Amino acid sequence: MGIKEQVFFLLAETTVGAVVSLACSEGAKQLWQGIKKFFKGNQKMPPEQRAVVSETEEGDKIPVNTLKEIIEMIPEEVLRELFNRADFVNYGNQAIVEKSTGIVGGYIEKAVINNYVPPEPDHHADAMRFFQRKQYGNALTAFEKAIVADSDNSETYFYAAICLLQGKRPFRHQRPTINKVEEYLNCALAITPKGIYYYFQAYIKFDYFEMKHFAVSPTWQQALQRARTIGYSSDEVDQLYSMLGTNRPACL
Repeated sequence: MGIKEQVFFLLAETTVGAVVSLACSEGAKQLWQGIKKFFKGNQKMPPEQRAVVSETEEGDKIPVNTLKEIIEMIPEEVLRELFNRADFVNYGNQAIVEKSTGIVGGYIEKAVINNYVPPEPDHHADAMRFFQRKQYGNALTAFEKAIVADSDNSETYFYAAICLLQGKRPFRHQRPTINKVEEYLNCALAITPKGIYYYFQAYIKFDYFEMKHFAVSPTWQQALQRARTIGYSSDEVDQLYSMLGTNRPACL
């Protein structure tokens, strides 16, 4: 069962026809308050849904389809965070793990077990969604959580390094940021020495250290040679600069 279905069933206490009563459990109350906070003042949300959310209290009745539409409008990563916070509050460390989609006698059937542990959040997937929207700050936070959860994924360090540049040339950043970029790149290379990682390192060495006339080892030429020795494709390079949001230097 997906996260949006889990949220719906945690909120839905009973349903009669096309109307649902919101649950009054502590977890459901906390979840609904989180949804209200998300909708409050959010001009991207349709006014009618904002009004429904702001005016509906725990235990109130709401059309089933309206509740589903409200849940659908919230980004999955936000919804997962709200749900995880509320889930263990609900029913005193009991959690809903399965419910039928049918209605029996006006009630949604529920199957509840004790001490259910929900699946771990997928921080890498969340980070990639933020990254694709160019929300680099949120993406970096999620990538750093993904690193804590799995420190052996070289791509997580690679993307975290790209996020630190925030769509700008290395030349435009301060040294602490570049140091962090290099730290993440070195971690990626220690796990999987890919040619494109060394190419990215060469770009950093050139556009920051060479352009600012700082001595550094390895030099950008040495990093580039290492990348060529291991191998990378032109498609990988094009994709890298597309993600970086910068132009490719002529020497690279």
